[in-house]
Amino acid sequence: MADMSQGVITPLKQKEEVANYQNTKKMVLNYLFRHICFVDEQNKIKEVTKKELERISTHTKLSNLTITTLLNQFFEKARNFKIFFASKPITWEYNKAKLEKKVRIYLHKLYRTAPIFSYSRAKANLRILHALLEQKNHWPHITTQMALVIFITDRNNLKNNRGHYIIQKNLRAFCDCSAYAFHRARNILRINTKGQNY
Repeated sequence: MADMSQGVITPLKQKEEVANYQNTKKMVLNYLFRHICFVDEQNKIKEVTKKELERISTHTKLSNLTITTLLNQFFEKARNFKIFFASKPITWEYNKAKLEKKVRIYLHKLYRTAPIFSYSRAKANLRILHALLEQKNHWPHITTQMALVIFITDRNNLKNNRGHYIIQKNLRAFCDCSAYAFHRARNILRINTKGQNY
């Protein structure tokens, strides 16, 4: 009689596989966002080249197949985000608590797609950002707010990123935020290249 136990996936094994997948995804996407620009001249998300794929493989010690699978999943979701943000205007909330909640929900969606920043720190930084926005009476589009929060979170997390910051072009494309809106908001809020208010 055949041993059926080999084909059975126990809850523990399933949990380990999910954890391994999440760690692998985090490692691949962190390298991608920080070392390879995946945005073309028209600010559209593009596929990585074979040479770039080899760079990721060398750094992560993962097979090209594993990396390609993860990247294809990411690029599809990232493009869908851009389409969603571009085609469906997000209704503005004049209630600050509701606005913060809405931005937090979208931030979490971005984090689940690409865990390249600390979500717990981002939530705290969102509250600080909204206090600054209120002081300046400047409320940019939600996509700009998300890009700013991730930028600030990344620049102030030296322990994890070891000085390899998220490439701004990648960040803006991922959040569907224009360079003009991003830098204008940064200048109004006086946020420097280190992600700090001066």
